[in-house]
Amino acid sequence: MEEIGSKYPDYLTTADVAEWLRISEARVFTMCKQCQFPYIRLSKRRIRYPKQAIIAYMDARGQGEGVNN
Repeated sequence: MEEIGSKYPDYLTTADVAEWLRISEARVFTMCKQCQFPYIRLSKRRIRYPKQAIIAYMDARGQGEGVNN
């Protein structure tokens, strides 16, 4: 398994975002298509999400408490 923290410390995986937002990974992809938060595509199947953008998204919806930066 890839160690994402060492290579891309400021980015989250789809699984991380799904866990933080308490939604399914499929819903994360849908939200990206709807431009609700930014992402970068590393390859055809590898997508990463800026950690600060996800935290800002959570704060805007009142879900930000308890998230460690």
